[in-house]
Amino acid sequence: MNDKKVKVYLLITIFSILVLIGYGIYLLIDNDDVILDSSKEIIYTAYENKDYNQQIPYVNIKKVSNQINNSIDEYIVNYKDKQAINISYHYQINGNVLSLMIIVEDYSFEGAPNVSFKSYNINLKKLRVLTDDEVLKLFDLTKVEVSNSIENRFKKYYEDEITKGIITNMSYEEYMTKRELSNLKDDIYLYIKDSKLNVYLDYNSFLSEEKIYYLADVGYIFEFE
Repeated sequence: MNDKKVKVYLLITIFSILVLIGYGIYLLIDNDDVILDSSKEIIYTAYENKDYNQQIPYVNIKKVSNQINNSIDEYIVNYKDKQAINISYHYQINGNVLSLMIIVEDYSFEGAPNVSFKSYNINLKKLRVLTDDEVLKLFDLTKVEVSNSIENRFKKYYEDEITKGIITNMSYEEYMTKRELSNLKDDIYLYIKDSKLNVYLDYNSFLSEEKIYYLADVGYIFEFE
């Protein structure tokens, strides 16, 4: 078989696999045992305020719908229909797990926006919300390992900022306190994207003591294989 035929064969094989995966997901989310209202998507926008750029999701999944949607309502109650506050969401299905991430961006402060997160990971086969520990177990990780990995990155950021004179006269402990990362394990939110673990970190990305916005390119997402 020449190289051209091999490439064609590989492309056909890859395409077939993707079709089968897509069809499998379609069967899963179209199943009456999973979706509460078959006339709507598994996750859909329940409320939208275009003036304030706000979209609030509704989880259309049996057994967990009330639990999660009530939790979402409690989370966004102080942000809904408030000026200078954006609310967005996205979700993805990987295997039997649906991950939903809600993002609130508060631009009412000077400097970088205050960004916060709320995430849910749902086992669509068992129709229940997974705990953080259960999600991490899928990647052979623990919350301690994840938080230690992220903290090591912030130690490097701190040392670099001190070396470059971006901040001065600040201890590492004070640096983490001002970043609102004193209890780092409580500030992470888990989301599975493309079969990889994305850890969203709720922290203060901009310090008034900084001469430049050092972490502008770092963002709030930390990927784990």
